[in-house]
Amino acid sequence: MKRGAMAHLVKQLATKSEIWVENESLFSLLSADIVSNIPYGVSTSGWTGVSTTAACALRTVTTCRLARGFVFESAPGQCKPVLWLHQGSGGTVVPAGSVDTHLVNMFLRNQLDEFCQAGFEAVKFGNEGHFTCLLELTSLSTYQKASTECKALGGYLASVRTAEKLEVARAFAKGSSVWVGLDDLVAEGVYIWQENDARLTATELDAVFGQYPPDNGAGGQHCGRYSAATNTLDDYFCTEVQKALCETPPLSGLC
Repeated sequence: MKRGAMAHLVKQLATKSEIWVENESLFSLLSADIVSNIPYGVSTSGWTGVSTTAACALRTVTTCRLARGFVFESAPGQCKPVLWLHQGSGGTVVPAGSVDTHLVNMFLRNQLDEFCQAGFEAVKFGNEGHFTCLLELTSLSTYQKASTECKALGGYLASVRTAEKLEVARAFAKGSSVWVGLDDLVAEGVYIWQENDARLTATELDAVFGQYPPDNGAGGQHCGRYSAATNTLDDYFCTEVQKALCETPPLSGLC
C-alpha cells in the first residue's frame, strides 16, 4: 500500500476502537483510565507537533518499524512510540486523567520478529527496556569450540554484566551450566568480555559473581560460565564441555 493510501486508511479508522496500519498491523485504542494500569516503557522521546492519534500511529509505524505501540497526548501534540511492555513491576504507569482519551497503548506486535537474525530470540532485560538477541548452543562443547561456533553465527558468547542479565542466563540455562563470554586467557586474573574486549569491572564482579568471585580453583580455571549450582557466574576449566549462551546485537535499532 502506498504511503498516501495508508494515511487515508488510518484517518478513516481513527475514530474507531482500532487502527489498522501498514502490513495489517493493529493498534488497539484504550482510554486513559484503562491504560493507567498498564506499565510500559518509552525508550525514545518521540515527536512534538503531531496533530492527531492517526498521525501518531502512522508516524510510529513508518519511523519505528519495531515499535510495540504509542502514546499520544493531544494537548502538547506529543507522540511517543512504546518500545516495550512490562510484565510485573517496574516501568512507567500513566496516572489516570493525565492525558485525554486519545492516549493509545499499542498491541501492534506481540513479538519483535525482525529484531534478531534467524534462530536468535529477542529478549528484554532490566527496567530501562534494553533488548538483546540470544541463542542457547545445546551441543556440549569446550569454551573455545563454543566461542568458535558462536562467532560463526555472527555473535559472541553472552555478556552477563548485570543482575538482570544474570536472570536471563538462568532462564535460558534451564537448570544447566552454560558458557558465557568472559575469560582471563590472556593474563591471569584479568577477565575480559568477548563482546568488546572490555575488562570486568568491580561493579560487574559484585553483580554477577556475588559471593563466588573467580579464584582459579585448583589452578587452570580461566573461562567464565553461568553456574546452575550457585546461580552466579564462576570461573571453570576451559576444556570441560557444556552448553553455551550465544549473543548477537540487534539487527537494527528500534527506532
